[in-house]
Amino acid sequence: MTLLGTSWYRDQGLGTFRLFNDLPEWKQMDKAGHLFTAYHLTRGLRNGCSTSGGSTKDCNLKSALFAFTALSSIEILDGFSPAYGASVTDLAANAAGTLLFVAQDLSWGEQRIVPKFSFHNDQLAEKRPEVLGASTLERLLKNYNGQTYWLSADLDNVSELPGWLNLSLGYGANEMVFGREQKNMAAGFNAQRRIFIGLDIDLKDIPVKKRWVKKLFMALNMIRIPAPAIEFNYNGIRLHPLYF
Repeated sequence: MTLLGTSWYRDQGLGTFRLFNDLPEWKQMDKAGHLFTAYHLTRGLRNGCSTSGGSTKDCNLKSALFAFTALSSIEILDGFSPAYGASVTDLAANAAGTLLFVAQDLSWGEQRIVPKFSFHNDQLAEKRPEVLGASTLERLLKNYNGQTYWLSADLDNVSELPGWLNLSLGYGANEMVFGREQKNMAAGFNAQRRIFIGLDIDLKDIPVKKRWVKKLFMALNMIRIPAPAIEFNYNGIRLHPLYF
């Protein structure tokens, strides 16, 4: 929250609380970010609760509630920010992320579909650094042109593939200097969605003996390791030998 407060809301001050419909902006990349964050916050809280001896039902309920509440506090900052406004669809994406974890945990006792994240630096941020980020850390949060969100599916239950090899579906967008389509077009940019299908490495299924390495792999498993992917966009199909 401190990072977001200093990165997103600095020098803006506070205004009257209001709602704002931001669903048409940024090709919904921010909604994917909300779902990703809510899922992994729920996962971390759930694992911590289990370690302390809580029951499955109790831990799922508490982790989902706490994760949703923590992330929804961002909407309070947005609601009082003159530049934004509280978003109902952001709240819906937060709920979807927590439910994605809890539903799998209760149904299968494991996570077979895991949201992942990848990022590459994009030079479009230089055109609006105050919005898309001036530093690499800010761009990691703000520059949706360089972000890709993935759903990595564990296929070893339905195929003979190695347990550590997953199939992932990715979503991204590019040429977004402004949030709204009309402003991008007026500035000469053609914002478009990007869909990816690619291979992925499931780090939690790589056999390791050292406990600290296993815990490290669990933590890093929210990041998609560079791997081959096929991209589908408005202009056609493109093969990426390695995409991150």
